Amino acid sequence: MFGPYCRNSAVINCVAIRTAEGGGNAISVQGPGSQHLLFEGNTIELNHGAVGINFACQRFNWRQTLRGNDISGCFYGVQTGGGSYPTAPPGYHIIEGNTFHDNWKDGVHTKGTDQIIVGNHFYNNTGHAITTRYGARNVIVGNWIHDNGHGIRLHSPSHFVINNLIYNNRGRGIHAASWPGGQEADYPYNFEPSYEPPHEVWIAHNTIVGNGDTPIDANVGARLMILRNIIVGNDPSKPAIAFARGSAARQVEGNLYWQALRPVLREYEGGSFERVADPMFVDPESSHTCSPTHRAASRWPTTSAPRCRPRRRCRGRDRAPRRSAPNSGKSTSDHESCSRGRHHDADRRRIASGHYSAAGDRHEGLLRGPYRNDRA
Repeated sequence: MFGPYCRNSAVINCVAIRTAEGGGNAISVQGPGSQHLLFEGNTIELNHGAVGINFACQRFNWRQTLRGNDISGCFYGVQTGGGSYPTAPPGYHIIEGNTFHDNWKDGVHTKGTDQIIVGNHFYNNTGHAITTRYGARNVIVGNWIHDNGHGIRLHSPSHFVINNLIYNNRGRGIHAASWPGGQEADYPYNFEPSYEPPHEVWIAHNTIVGNGDTPIDANVGARLMILRNIIVGNDPSKPAIAFARGSAARQVEGNLYWQALRPVLREYEGGSFERVADPMFVDPESSHTCSPTHRAASRWPTTSAPRCRPRRRCRGRDRAPRRSAPNSGKSTSDHESCSRGRHHDADRRRIASGHYSAAGDRHEGLLRGPYRNDRA
């Protein structure tokens, strides 16, 4: 446990395993005034325990960094903030590149403001991969979320959900609701008066596919901006975005839909540049890249979160140059005949003209065809 005014400390490459069922938190930062702590490369494995790493909601508990940890078997893998604090204090925490799996509630459960949750891998968590319970201005970007109870639950306002891959979860892909029960539409949004509904939330450049329930669910009090996502459902007769009574679309624009009903919007809500088309997904392990060497280098890791990295243009470096063409005076690279290389310039033109780049840099080879998400 880290007590009051503990600062500039680190826990690195440690292992905490509890085989007995139950028990308390593995690591707690109680504070107040605990700042600039680093937790990196640790393995935490509990057996239906409490919280893996808990940052208490205390004054001036700021700037904790979690990087490259593997956390499982907990109620929450990580909790930032605690108790019922409707005005969550700023945390400025960074949760980056961790793996949260087989937790019996949520992977990350936040009750804080001004946090970054980036590049993490979430799978086999019984509840949600990520829950923003209290607080605002949290940035959720570039996470790999699959095979959980639900994907992301937004339970408070003013968040940014950008460039995440959310697929094969048993319930909803993204759930914007101020009450976690199953019948939110039958309750006023202040059923729990201390909660502020998830309004002014940006959901952009995500790929949401193959989840068991609605890809995006906007419940009572939610007001969302939903821009340039790829949204694939399981039933063409069910909505891609479900708006409950009392929710609203601030702007919905530039999304690609498949196997789900496109939302019917008022003129001021957007909808002019929406598209219904097959995104032509392919398996990332067998994606069309320049060579087997390049393909192996671009595969997602199997035991850790995929890193957010910029795309690089294929320059044919994985292959030997071709022979010089007769009378050409120069050799040509296999880049010219590479399938990725052939489409690259066309993809750049699509992106520059406002067509779909939704899934983002990290999801190498996920799409092929007219809606491939290549970026320059």
